[in-house]
Amino acid sequence: MLVLNSKKHYFISFFVSVANLIFVARLGRISSYLSQYPRQRNIVPWSARSKFRIQQLFWGVMSTQSSVSSLSWIPLTPNNFESGPVSSQGCRLAKDQKYLEAVLTQWKQGQSTEDDLPIETATFRYFDSQKSPLHGHLVRPTQTSSDSKERPGVLLFHTAAGPQDVFLFHKAYVLAKELDCVVLICDIFSDFNGWAWGSDRTHYNQVRSDLEQDDYRLLRFRVEAAIRALIGSNAALNVDSLRLAMLGWCLGGQAILEFPRAEEMISGIDFSVRVLATFHGVFRRETQLMLPANMKRQDQKVIICNGSDDPFVTKEDVDSAKAYFESAGYKVEIATMKDARHGFSNPAQAFNNNDSFDYNELAAETSWARTMRVLIDSLS
Repeated sequence: MLVLNSKKHYFISFFVSVANLIFVARLGRISSYLSQYPRQRNIVPWSARSKFRIQQLFWGVMSTQSSVSSLSWIPLTPNNFESGPVSSQGCRLAKDQKYLEAVLTQWKQGQSTEDDLPIETATFRYFDSQKSPLHGHLVRPTQTSSDSKERPGVLLFHTAAGPQDVFLFHKAYVLAKELDCVVLICDIFSDFNGWAWGSDRTHYNQVRSDLEQDDYRLLRFRVEAAIRALIGSNAALNVDSLRLAMLGWCLGGQAILEFPRAEEMISGIDFSVRVLATFHGVFRRETQLMLPANMKRQDQKVIICNGSDDPFVTKEDVDSAKAYFESAGYKVEIATMKDARHGFSNPAQAFNNNDSFDYNELAAETSWARTMRVLIDSLS
C-alpha cells in the first residue's frame, strides 16, 4: 500500500480540487460555445432550455456579473471597427463590409472636428434570473478617478441581428456624447460572438421562440436583468437611477413593449424610466396585453417612430401599443415617417436586397431629432 506524506497529500488534494474547478469552468464555457455556433460547427443547436440546464450546472463557478472596477475600458471611435466585420477577437459586428462601411461613414460624418468629450467602452457580462450569461457593452464619457458626477442611464435593445452590432455602438456613442450619459447595449439573445448575424437561422429561431413562450416571460426576465445590471452598479458607474431611458430597434421594440410588466418584477430598487422610444419597433402579440397593476406614472413618455410603408409593423400594431402604454399611464407620441420602410434608421439597409427594408435619410434624421428632444427634456 502506498502511504502519502500528510503534507504531500494536502497539496495533491488541493491541486486536484483546483484542476476539477478549472475543468468544470472550461466545460461550462465549451457548452455555451458549442450551443452558439450551430452553423459554423455544423451541429444541431441545443434548445435554450437544455442550454439553461447546462449553464445552471456549470456556470455557477463563474456566474458573477462583471465587476465595474475590473472592466477594461478602451476609447470608442469609428477606428475601433476598421479591421472589418469580424473583430480581432473573432466577434462579428456587421453583416458584411458594405454594412460596416455604411455605418462607419455616417459615424465619421457626424463627428465634430473639436471632439472635446471623448467616449469609452467596455464589454459587460451580466446574468438573468435563469442564470443565462448576457453579453452587453457599456459606453460612457471617458472618466478619471476623481469623476463622481451622476449621469443618466440609457438602455439600448437590439434588432434580430443581436447585440454585437456596430450600429448600436454608433448610437451609444452619440447618446453618451449628446446626453453625457452611461449607455448599456443590452443582450436579449445571450450572444457573445455575433452568432445572430449568421445566415442559418435555426438557432436564432429557437432562441426567438423561447423568448416568446409563456407570454414573453423570458424576454421580461432579460429586460429586468438589463435594468438591474445598469442601476445595480450605480455606485461604481455613477448612474442616476431616477433618470433612465430605454430605446429599441426592430425586435428591440418588443422589449420596450414588455417593460411595464417587467418593471413589476423589480423590487427593492428605487428607479424611474422616464422615456421609452422605438424605431421601426415590432409589437407582436399572440395574446392580449394585460395591464400592470397599481403602476403610477408621473410625466413618463413613450415615442413610437414607425415607417408608413413598413410591412412588419401594421397600423393596428401601433394603435394597440399606443393604447396599452396610455392605459399604463404614459404620455404617448406617434411619429409616422412618410414613405419609410422597415429599418429606415440604419444607413446599411440601403444595401439590403429585401424590398421590405430600406434606409430613409429624412425619416432617420427626423425620428432621431424628435427622440433626442424628448430625451433631453426628460433626462436633463
